[in-house]
Order: sequence, then structure tokens, then C-alpha cells
Amino acid sequence: MSSQKENTPHSKERGKSKKQAGDETEKLLMMDLLHKYNDIKDATQKVLGALAVLEGVTVKEMHEKYNLPLDS
Repeated sequence: MSSQKENTPHSKERGKSKKQAGDETEKLLMMDLLHKYNDIKDATQKVLGALAVLEGVTVKEMHEKYNLPLDS
């Protein structure tokens, strides 16, 4: 028996399938992380909005006060 890897059209297809599955897994992970990031960002904006109301200032002023970016 040889310890070399099989190099047939079917083995190449299996290799592609594994790579495609890995790419799909990576996409799903990135989507999950982006979803979590957006949830955290939304919660942060709600808190800033509530603080702005309490202090009688605009959300823009809160961003400036805490040195936060305005466009992200």
C-alpha cells in the first residue's frame, strides 16, 4: 500500500467540496460576528440617545463629548 494521496478526479472533487464547505463556514461565522457587532452598536446608540435626552443635548454632541465617530 502506498501512503501517497489519491489523485483522481473524484479526490479533486472531494477537495473542492471541503474547500467550499470551509468557505461557507467562514461566511456564516463572519455573518454571525457582523450581526453581533450591529446589535452592540444599536444598543450603544440607544444608551447615547437616552443620555443625550437626560443631559438635554443632541446625540451628535454626545459623540463629540466621548470622542466617538459620527459616520459609523
